[in-house]
Amino acid sequence: MSGSDVDLEFDVADLVAVLGEPTSLSNPDLLDYWFEYRRSDDVTVTLSLSGYQRSVAVIVRVSESVVACSVRIDRCDAVRVLESARRTLEVVSSDPSARCFIALDGETIVVATVP
Repeated sequence: MSGSDVDLEFDVADLVAVLGEPTSLSNPDLLDYWFEYRRSDDVTVTLSLSGYQRSVAVIVRVSESVVACSVRIDRCDAVRVLESARRTLEVVSSDPSARCFIALDGETIVVATVP
């Protein structure tokens, strides 16, 4: 399934290949997807996207009660897998201009350029 029938471009199959299956919070009928990726060091990266609302959130947790980073971008244009093998993604928006680079297994997990 793809989000190409709405303004937010994404490919669920590509996201599943990198992040694993969507969580039970997902509602494919509403194009709402939640993904949770747990690293070997127990850092958890959550990606939440809403196809109809064109919003994406990235949450990095170092423990169950400690959030290290949280980024939300509204009016997104696309969520793309850049390199599956390296587990890298990007979230982009043109109005306003914003980009969030996510390296799930990287030392620096999230780099965001937002206004």
